[in-house]
Amino acid sequence: MDLQKYIQEIKTERNYVPIFEKSSECAAYCVNVLNRLVMNKNGGKNGLILNEDLNNFYQQLFAYLNKDIRVEQVNTLGTSTSWSLDKGLFIAGGYGVGKTLILDFLKEVKSKFYLSGIHTNAYQITKEYATEQQNINYLGYKEIVKSKNLFIDEVGDEPKVSKSYGNEENVIYRTLKIKLDHIESQNFPKDKIFITTNLSISELTERYGERVMDRIKGSMNVIIFNPQLKSYRL
Repeated sequence: MDLQKYIQEIKTERNYVPIFEKSSECAAYCVNVLNRLVMNKNGGKNGLILNEDLNNFYQQLFAYLNKDIRVEQVNTLGTSTSWSLDKGLFIAGGYGVGKTLILDFLKEVKSKFYLSGIHTNAYQITKEYATEQQNINYLGYKEIVKSKNLFIDEVGDEPKVSKSYGNEENVIYRTLKIKLDHIESQNFPKDKIFITTNLSISELTERYGERVMDRIKGSMNVIIFNPQLKSYRL
């Protein structure tokens, strides 16, 4: 398969103005959103700059969002596993590689691709859980776990445990278990989870357990932005 025939190669000139030639409607829309987000973050100095890995990843991401089955014939970045249109995204990698940009992008385009759901981060989820435990009428955490699609940035940056009435709770472990239980009980189409993390696979396994990591791999397309680091390999 040649995804270049479906989505144009994304190019940048030295002044970082993107060129759109023979672009599909999907690709043009997505790249324009990405450029706007990047320019908003850096004060309008430059747009999206892509190396070969990022170029290939974003082409595949656009195809995934557009439900193009041809993307299922290629492997996700940094792994030996292929894309699945039925799964969410689990994006791992070090600081500054653009993971949060992906979730910001998904927030901007989710209505176009029918991905309704709540966008939050791991630390905020722990705060919502603590508030709900102290106020029976507060439903913030319940709304999060009920969200059809759940977008969680910075998994692993939250406190390892939260205390509630003297009890210790790993809130992100609890949240993932609830969501994964629900997803695994569904017929197709299933709800999806979209996650970013700065932790390696081994660090995540230590924090949330091997069983959770196995279920993540079963329910999400795993993307690894540091494939050269052994600790990030599956």
